[in-house]
Amino acid sequence: MPEQSAPQKGAPAIPPAGAFDSARWLATAGLLLVALVFAAYHNSFSGPFIFDDQDSIPQNASIRHFDTAFSPPDGNGITVSGRPVLNASLAINYAISGRSPAGFHLGNILIHGLAALTLWAVTRRTLKMPVFAGKFSQDATVLAWLASALWAVHPLQTESVTYAVQRAESLVGLFYLLTLYGFIRYATARSWLWFLFTSSVCLLGMGTKEVMATAPFIVFLYDRTFVCGSFRAAWERHGKLLQCLAGTLVFLAVLIAVGRGRGGSVGTSETVTWWGYVCTQVVAIMRYLWLTVWPAHLTLDYGVLVEKNYAVILPCGLVLVSALVATGWAFVHRTSIGFLGFWFFAILAPSSSIVPVVTQTVAEHRMYLPLAALAVGTALLVYHWLGRRCWMVLALLIVSESAVTIHRNADYRNEVAIWEDTVAKRPDNFRAWNNLGAYRLHKEKSYEAAEFALKQAVQLSPNYPEVLNNLGQVLIKLGRADEGLAMIEKSLRLAPEKPALHAGYGSALMDCGGYEQALPHLERALTGAPNDPAAHYNLANALMDLHREVEAEPHYLFALGESPDDLDALNNYGTSLRRLGRVDEAVAQFEHALRIDTSSPQTHNNLGIALMMLGETESGLRHLRESVRLDPKPYEPRLNLSRALAQTGHTDEAIAECEKLVQEKPDAELYNNLGTLYGQRGQLEQAGDAFRNALRLDPGNHAARENDAKLRAYLGTGSTR
Repeated sequence: MPEQSAPQKGAPAIPPAGAFDSARWLATAGLLLVALVFAAYHNSFSGPFIFDDQDSIPQNASIRHFDTAFSPPDGNGITVSGRPVLNASLAINYAISGRSPAGFHLGNILIHGLAALTLWAVTRRTLKMPVFAGKFSQDATVLAWLASALWAVHPLQTESVTYAVQRAESLVGLFYLLTLYGFIRYATARSWLWFLFTSSVCLLGMGTKEVMATAPFIVFLYDRTFVCGSFRAAWERHGKLLQCLAGTLVFLAVLIAVGRGRGGSVGTSETVTWWGYVCTQVVAIMRYLWLTVWPAHLTLDYGVLVEKNYAVILPCGLVLVSALVATGWAFVHRTSIGFLGFWFFAILAPSSSIVPVVTQTVAEHRMYLPLAALAVGTALLVYHWLGRRCWMVLALLIVSESAVTIHRNADYRNEVAIWEDTVAKRPDNFRAWNNLGAYRLHKEKSYEAAEFALKQAVQLSPNYPEVLNNLGQVLIKLGRADEGLAMIEKSLRLAPEKPALHAGYGSALMDCGGYEQALPHLERALTGAPNDPAAHYNLANALMDLHREVEAEPHYLFALGESPDDLDALNNYGTSLRRLGRVDEAVAQFEHALRIDTSSPQTHNNLGIALMMLGETESGLRHLRESVRLDPKPYEPRLNLSRALAQTGHTDEAIAECEKLVQEKPDAELYNNLGTLYGQRGQLEQAGDAFRNALRLDPGNHAARENDAKLRAYLGTGSTR
């Protein structure tokens, strides 16, 4: 691109109006830009909470009330830690949409749409600056719109928009762009309202994410490049605002101190040194640039990747150093390309330089704002080559990007899909294998598939406690209790302070029938994570299995307060209420569960039992029949159905069910019931055989012994029956 003319001193002139600057056209174009964002992300609403979402949204008690919204959990390294504005935005979402992931996805799309509109406004006003000598005056609005659309629908943005808690990136991006827009308006209008607006949004950005630290510098650089022409002139004209923006860094410093270095997630470690991190970032930035051009292998989690291959590092470093030198040259010559280059490198610097982010050395969401420089630069370059003919080229790029973004969003449709995608792209990432295995274990109940995934994780990281804990739980589900318990105990020796590991051990002990032994571990898990609904639910189940239903109730209520439509929790709480004799309340829980899933055999069975207890035999029998129809394999529902059939006088059906059941699982009580049914139908010989079989299985069964004695006495009267 040709160099721009030197900026003139003094306030920039009001941007001249072009053919596309009418209020009606601007409003229409703005709505079209937002609609384009919604179209690209329309299939993201059904995605669940994943990965770090769990700690920052469902398990984050501070977002449930506005009086704690600006006090996120600190010092633990979760995404909201030390970021009160981000936390407050989640609280607003929670107040509007509750726990629904769809509501948070909608919030993210709206934030991204607003950021796209702001980028359009910033770019449009910049291209109309006197520094460009009218080069873009007639086409600035359309060219800026195309550049902003190119940025908004780029597939590389999906992690910042579709991954719910990465709102951190899109929200700070919005505040960053608003800060720059506010400065542009202040530089033009010199209004104290724009002074206040710019300072306020900059402060909000500081409370959202640490990358905002570069905003005061970028505003100063923008002033020098496009408005005043020199740093001295910029300071003389806008020094008060620049000082105010710099002053917001004090707020950020306090937040970092309170957050205790992001809970240990920032800084060197045994595996990630500062030099290893630098080498990794050299390669990572080149990967980000490649993904900008060809976003074909987007990855949610790269793991704790540390690049050590100098055959890869050195050529990447050479390219990167060359780009930095070119940026410096362009900066000295006051070109727009110099500013865009500094925008790219400066915004990446906090997370992609020498201070390691040890839990995530590479992350695509870091490109959210830097990508704006590349999108605007691409639009300007194509315009320089083709003039207005570039509009069709850029439009085709926007359409193709949107299609790839829609396809990428499909990978977020459920937990298993996104982690399957991740392990396919990063098979060396033990954390991804662990997450895939955990979801297969807890969500899908696919134990063989979970075992495979978790064994891959163990091979990559043999002493990672969470992996060992999850694999131990799977082995117990597969009937290898001794091996599984030993593995879980090893995980606890490695990290005895982690509540999640105690929760896993407690669940494992429950699977083995050790409810008493499980209790202290489940209680310790709850102490460490008092707002975790899963911890409450697991403890409630253990207490109910020990017939301590009264103690279990508050924990069921907490779990249901967090997830009121949890089918398992509704069924278990209803069963607990039924045992307490509160059958009417139990029926209400089961009916709620049935409204959520009308095809749940478990719910039909539980509701049928409760209705039979209330004397509503016809309704109860109907639900018990439906339970067996939906799933004819489980033994217990068929046993319940046989009892209900006998109770309601359906003797022939009851006998048929009992005969099938005793063939499958001989049981003294069942044989006794079968004998009674045979007696009711006058089949006395079969009745006697059934009573004798009951006594053979359980010689102490008083009911069977009494029935057998009565039958013998009856037959001794000489009756022919």
